[in-house]
Amino acid sequence: MRNNTSLVDCVKVYNMINSLEVIVQTLKNELADAEETALSTEIFTPLEQALEDFQPCKQMLDETIDFAGSSQNQYNINASMTPKLQELKQKIIDIKTEMRKLTRKVEDDLGLAKGLALVESPSHTYIFETDKKEGDAGIRASKLTYKILTMKANKMSLTC
Repeated sequence: MRNNTSLVDCVKVYNMINSLEVIVQTLKNELADAEETALSTEIFTPLEQALEDFQPCKQMLDETIDFAGSSQNQYNINASMTPKLQELKQKIIDIKTEMRKLTRKVEDDLGLAKGLALVESPSHTYIFETDKKEGDAGIRASKLTYKILTMKANKMSLTC
């Protein structure tokens, strides 16, 4: 199992270090009036030493991992690590911008009041989903060609 650590594992270690810091500080604040000698020598000193030992690891993870997407479970290496990663990140941003523009263009072309959702699809990468009735009327009125992929009870999936 050597060299089998993922970014998710690294984020878990980072979160553990942060949680342990909060726990130690909270315990010290709550137990400040209690007998400090035993608590200090047996619990707080070893925990604080362990936290101090973990600080270089925490700093490395802080610099290496892009935590911006971690709330959606999207773990990435920080783009500032290399020029190539910065270039790739910019390409991703540009592509996402183009996807949003295309979504708005199709939404306007079809005249959709209820909106158009861009959804990940295993077989088509991304597809559009909209209200079936409104989408069908929009496709009939449009001069552009759209391919309807699925028609469900109240939704339709399409590509352009």
